[in-house]
Amino acid sequence: MVINKHLHISIGSLIVIFLFFGCRTDRPLTEGVPVTGYFDSCNIWFDFGKMITIGDPGNKFMISLPYDWDIREHYTDTLYTIVAANFMSIPIEMNKRMSITATGYSTDEDSEQYYRKELRQLKKDNSIDVEETGTTLIRGIKCFWLRFVQHVGENKAYNLVVYVKETHSNDIYLIQSTVYDPYQYKDKLCLMKPLIESFEIVKE
Repeated sequence: MVINKHLHISIGSLIVIFLFFGCRTDRPLTEGVPVTGYFDSCNIWFDFGKMITIGDPGNKFMISLPYDWDIREHYTDTLYTIVAANFMSIPIEMNKRMSITATGYSTDEDSEQYYRKELRQLKKDNSIDVEETGTTLIRGIKCFWLRFVQHVGENKAYNLVVYVKETHSNDIYLIQSTVYDPYQYKDKLCLMKPLIESFEIVKE
């Protein structure tokens, strides 16, 4: 009976260990979205040709962009945006289109609060499918990112947005890359990782 008792305890312990470790995953869920290392694992090199580094008139940030892309800037008292794309001025096939946007907002929320609010809003939008999320470092700043698909009529836009915010700043920056190729969108979004990582907050 002693042996059986010990055997019962051992089996019980194994079940507990299995439930604890066996159900753990390297991809926990955030709001039902898989957390992955997708962005950090991007290592596809692409030659964008000549580059240009530009910043906003308020001297708050800089970003390097392809010189041949069409670059447009929009500013209001509360919003500033730089948009760069390879298709705004010339006709190009949908599956070859690429764009990147850097947008700054003022907020009292920290980066995680802002990111989680955005994630919840995206998940409520019936035209959007959030596929993956995670964290990364942009020039030493911990950032959150989201990859999502937006349905626009019969077309789909594949997006990756990175949220960049320094701890003691009221400004948060959304760096969003977009492509339209349904077959290679993961790789093509990876191509723009160096552009995103070139983003730099100007120190006062």
